[in-house]
Amino acid sequence: MQVYLNESEVRDRLFPFSQVRSVPDIRVGILTIREKWEMLLGYPVQLADSANGIPEGAQLTAANII
Repeated sequence: MQVYLNESEVRDRLFPFSQVRSVPDIRVGILTIREKWEMLLGYPVQLADSANGIPEGAQLTAANII
């Protein structure tokens, strides 16, 4: 199963941090949100992008959830 992190809904609420980098790449402690997800799952996670379609069976999660 692939996990995609969706930042479109939470980007404005994390101002000004989200103006510098994408939400999954914001550091919380020593790791980024993306790195925490990858350590938990054991495989890479992707950033949901409107240009790239999300495949069937993939899980879409809000990017601000740790």
